[in-house]
Amino acid sequence: IDKRIEELELPSDVTLVAVVREGHVVVCRGTTPLTRGDEVLALVREGRSDLLRKLLVGQR
Repeated sequence: IDKRIEELELPSDVTLVAVVREGHVVVCRGTTPLTRGDEVLALVREGRSDLLRKLLVGQR
């Protein structure tokens, strides 16, 4: 993905909490970069996980 969280234009009912990268937990901030292979911990309103998936990995 190679974007900072602030570049994703996340809706208000989606919050990225942390990223696990190479075994280390990084607390998310707007400037946190997301890179291929990151695992993302997110709070998402029920029914919105597909939207988050599309924003992070694209259409399937």
